[in-house]
Amino acid sequence: MIVQAGDRPFQDIAAIVFDKDGTLADSLPFLRHLAHARARQVNARCPGVQADILKAFGIQGDRLDPAGLMAVGTRPDNEIAAAAYVAAQGHPWGDALTWVKQAFVAADQATPRKALHTPPLTGTLDLCRDLAQTGLKLALVSGDTTAHVQDFIDCYDLSPWFPVGLGSDGSWAKPDPALFHHTCDQLGVAAAQALVMGDSQLDQQLAEQGGAAGFISVTWGGSGAIVGADAVLQHPEQLRVVS
Repeated sequence: MIVQAGDRPFQDIAAIVFDKDGTLADSLPFLRHLAHARARQVNARCPGVQADILKAFGIQGDRLDPAGLMAVGTRPDNEIAAAAYVAAQGHPWGDALTWVKQAFVAADQATPRKALHTPPLTGTLDLCRDLAQTGLKLALVSGDTTAHVQDFIDCYDLSPWFPVGLGSDGSWAKPDPALFHHTCDQLGVAAAQALVMGDSQLDQQLAEQGGAAGFISVTWGGSGAIVGADAVLQHPEQLRVVS
């Protein structure tokens, strides 16, 4: 199939691999809330680190940087960043990482169900439906956990369109090309016939390192355009199958 992304056509495309947060899901308000909850829980175990951890997460005043660690990094990325500030207080690394993991679990328990508070962005459900009806195969690959990815799919009845939904808590995490290759294997397509669509450099790296047909940067979730992307879209309506 030929997929038209703005002014850029992509030939011989069989699948599109979507990112979740910021691409399909309106997640910034929830992630801002979760960042504060995590920082508070870590600070309760190691006082004096809250401000530094929030800054590392990408919290700027009352705003979350859509390109910051909390928005685009995996859970292990965020754990390591927070643990580094705990270790900087003179605590052993093993203790620091254990305390942070415990703090993150406590923060999870204190926050509402993520899927309910990260609804699909305007126009994305129509886009996915229209793409799936053409016969394109779709997958959802995220820096979030696989459980959260699957819950998002289930919450918004996306399973008819997304037979594959993977997070970064298993054997591979973004931008490991093995994650992309495994996704393509699950879909039954060659990596060179799949596009990656996302809002972060990790998505771009996943596409480039995995040998994808191209990377499409989307800005409709609040992120800026990714430099070097093969196409940049401001609205879901700018993507369509032309033949």
